[in-house]
Amino acid sequence: MLGVMPALPHSRLVLAGLSLGTMLNPLNSTMITVALIAIARDLGATFVEVSWVVTVFYLVSCTAQPVLGRFADRYGPQRIFVSGMLVVLIAAVWGSLARDIVGLSAARGLLALGTACAYPSAVNLLGRWVRPGPDSVRALGGIQVVNFLGMALGPALGGLALALFDWSAQFWLNIPLALGAGIIVALAAPRDSARGYSAASTGSAAEAPADAPGADTSAPGGTRDGTDRGGRGPRRGLLAVFFTADVPGVLGFSLAMSALILALLDSVPGMRAPLAVLAVGAGVLFVLWELRAPVPVLDLRALRANPALLMVLLQFGLFNVVFYLVLFGFPPFLEAVVGMPVAQVGLCMAALAVVSASMVAPATRLLGRWGLRRFLVLGSAILLLGVVVLLPIGTGSAWWLSALALVLLGVPYGLIPLGLNQAMFTAARVGAAGVAAGLFQLARYLGAVVAMVIMAVIVGDAISPAGWMSLVVAMIVVTGLGILLVLASRPPRAGR
Repeated sequence: MLGVMPALPHSRLVLAGLSLGTMLNPLNSTMITVALIAIARDLGATFVEVSWVVTVFYLVSCTAQPVLGRFADRYGPQRIFVSGMLVVLIAAVWGSLARDIVGLSAARGLLALGTACAYPSAVNLLGRWVRPGPDSVRALGGIQVVNFLGMALGPALGGLALALFDWSAQFWLNIPLALGAGIIVALAAPRDSARGYSAASTGSAAEAPADAPGADTSAPGGTRDGTDRGGRGPRRGLLAVFFTADVPGVLGFSLAMSALILALLDSVPGMRAPLAVLAVGAGVLFVLWELRAPVPVLDLRALRANPALLMVLLQFGLFNVVFYLVLFGFPPFLEAVVGMPVAQVGLCMAALAVVSASMVAPATRLLGRWGLRRFLVLGSAILLLGVVVLLPIGTGSAWWLSALALVLLGVPYGLIPLGLNQAMFTAARVGAAGVAAGLFQLARYLGAVVAMVIMAVIVGDAISPAGWMSLVVAMIVVTGLGILLVLASRPPRAGR
């Protein structure tokens, strides 16, 4: 199932390591949900307090992915990937030993930071060795299968760990996966020093050639070594690190995104309006700084000049709104309204994951024959059909109707991410695959946050038949917007 990277020894092994690492973030984003009640009981926390275990993971994942993608572009994907796996190991041990909600939330934040290193680094590394086309489709398809299985099977694995041991076992599960991924990528993946990253990592004046793979020439008015706009030579010491890593940009982006997500989720009672104001203010300052920064962490000028990538990110965000509405809303609906036993609900969601994973191999061939636009139109049309089939499901509905809806939804869940992954990979500029992948993951989590907000507004504390109907209508509207974007956009051309 995993593709092969041409001219790269042990390519299947490298892809296996990359897939293991990239799976950790989606796995941990959903696995913890089944353990919240047990955590609250064992740590003596309220449900509001324990919800921070989930919230902090989304916060760090959203803010860290684009930044770490930029670091992978600048300092080397192998270096960032392996460092992330080391952080995961530390976070896993810390989280399993945590005995209060503050320590557990901090460990979850560190876990999000470590796992967020993987996907941008993996896409960056693939971008050095695979050109957009059949090889990249196979490679990205293999990573996508493992990622989706991790996200969809997370609750089942978390429940199994909880049943056999306790909630801390979820953290221990990360250790063999991170250890295996880190060792494989450290030993088998191409070394960054051989690809022109060593100068960037030190901030020295010995720059990699402008045409070297991974060379970053996109920063307006500056160079990768921290030379200022006036050409007065490279900055030295801590000042060089400050500017080459764009510390103000990292802090500004993190503050703006954190305030925005906390405001959307209303995570701090009574602070939604102040947090929204803070998000807008920090966002404006971030944009102003990035437009003048010698080496911006997010090159907004280059991003504005790449409308194809912006369109891909918007489409992926909308798709994830629908995906997470189903993931968050359908299981409690089946249990509370349809009256399906919990075990059957789990089997239904597992079936959704299996159908989606099984679609990737034929979808890879279909994408090569049909082209990106027709492929995405097909996936979006099936998604719309699957969402419409959710409408008649209610109290006393036959089991096969729910099964049909899940099968229809499983097909586009295998098609659309594969197509948009390929579109993102194709649209990414030379030397900027990591930051493009980070923004891609940011779109995923923003879609999840928007889905949470829609759930809170429409469903409230308990799901009902009327609330479910409104939720399905919202899915139909969002899916329709996604189809319009697919029809209005042109397939991106290779920017590498």
